[in-house]
Amino acid sequence: MYKKLLIVLFLVICLPFFITGCGNRNWDVVSYYDPNWTPEGLIYAKQVISHYKESWDGLLMGGLHQYVDSEEIHYVTMDTNGNDEQTLPYSYYPYFSPKGFYAAYVDSTSSVHIIRRADNQELYSFQPTTDKVSEIDWNPSEDKIVYTITLNDVNSSDPYTTVYISDIDGSNKKKLSEGMTAVWAPSESLIVFDRYYRLSGVPSGDGLCTYLTTNEVINKISSLGTREGGDPDFASDNQTIIYDNGSDVAINTINIFSGIKTSILNKQLYRPKWSSLGIIYSDGAGLSIWLSNIDGTGLKQIK
Repeated sequence: MYKKLLIVLFLVICLPFFITGCGNRNWDVVSYYDPNWTPEGLIYAKQVISHYKESWDGLLMGGLHQYVDSEEIHYVTMDTNGNDEQTLPYSYYPYFSPKGFYAAYVDSTSSVHIIRRADNQELYSFQPTTDKVSEIDWNPSEDKIVYTITLNDVNSSDPYTTVYISDIDGSNKKKLSEGMTAVWAPSESLIVFDRYYRLSGVPSGDGLCTYLTTNEVINKISSLGTREGGDPDFASDNQTIIYDNGSDVAINTINIFSGIKTSILNKQLYRPKWSSLGIIYSDGAGLSIWLSNIDGTGLKQIK
């Protein structure tokens, strides 16, 4: 009788927990995306803080569940060791002008905003399209920008991604070419981009291309093929480009005039960004930021 009473008591106390669940565990996961350099030599990135929850919802509700309850998005700077994080005053990813006078960002309506950094004052705002605008870069004189427009319809008969140039107030908008991820050379007259796009959903293009800002092709690097040449960035010598090559899991450089290509890093990293302080990379998944010397040596994880 006593044992039966203990069993009944155990079932009364514990069974509801097995059926309906009890208790929660909370924790945060911090991720970093799209690292880049500020004009002042700091690293900045999109920071996503994911607030996770774990709950036992009972056997009838499927048992243990883990899920993201909410997220915070910030844009932060850090030093080259990944320390001294500071939050930037922007709600969207900023693109800094070379001399540091301005920042540009694209909001959720595809409107481009030009901000004077000294007092955080908005100078210009314009909407070049209702499709997606991304990957802004500045000319060295800080009076023009180049950007990518991505169509909302991936199966459109028009090129899925196209590179445009305009003045920083949105005027004098001009199509450069089909492609994406354009960057301006320090010499002002050259722009390099990945001429890889889609027509009616079918991949097309011929890899990295270098253009004069007048739309005149001066050198098209077609030997790289359509699967190589992602996320290019210019070195200060105006003729060397660094890019990731996802198909070969490598970071390469290429001279745009001679076509000589060099592999500087054999690791699956992406979006290399060059500066006099080194090269930063993303792992592509938001889990880490890496830094190396400008020749690819001394690779280390800073986040």
